[in-house]
Amino acid sequence: ERSRLSSHALHKMQQIRCHLVRSVSRTLGALSPRSHIISRGFTSQATVPQRTPEDILKEIQNHPSEVVKLSGVDIDGIQRGKYVQKQKFMSAAKGGFGFCSVIFGWDSGDVCYDNIKYTGTHTGYPDTQAVIDLSTYRQIPWENNMPFFLVDFRDNHGGPLPICPRSLLKRVVSNSRSMGYEPLIGIEFEWFNFKETSHTWATKKQRDPEH
Repeated sequence: ERSRLSSHALHKMQQIRCHLVRSVSRTLGALSPRSHIISRGFTSQATVPQRTPEDILKEIQNHPSEVVKLSGVDIDGIQRGKYVQKQKFMSAAKGGFGFCSVIFGWDSGDVCYDNIKYTGTHTGYPDTQAVIDLSTYRQIPWENNMPFFLVDFRDNHGGPLPICPRSLLKRVVSNSRSMGYEPLIGIEFEWFNFKETSHTWATKKQRDPEH
């Protein structure tokens, strides 16, 4: 099917993919002020302006939204978030806050694993210490520009939590740079289109979509 597309259509698809990659980079947060993003046929650079933590906290304090969205990455690499009141955020930005460790003990369908050591029924799913990464500050356009931040998780000694995928990625990036390599991050988008509406899909009870 690709060979039947016009050069104009291919160019348009490439532009859309570039836009999507940049959007995801802005939403998820960069590991450093400048991230290199590569996809087939193009390379882009997403630059995040440098701001001090004090500047960011002042902006949040003056932001019209009364809540802030915080998100961590679970054991499967899926973002798990919560909304917190602005006052709670300002306090958590200084000393961290508790985030239920169940996100490291369940699968993508929220079904708890029965053979994981870090957390589970044997521990009672206690809170894990979460620290807000102020450098990941973004605003969510489809939620009235609500402030958004990623969080990092800490172990009992205050160090990076080894089971956290984001901590693992940071360690891999750090090790790569220590050897003189700059990591390049590629994002591939894949999806299926179906001839369904929200109503027909609900009527079918989310089964056998029409192609």
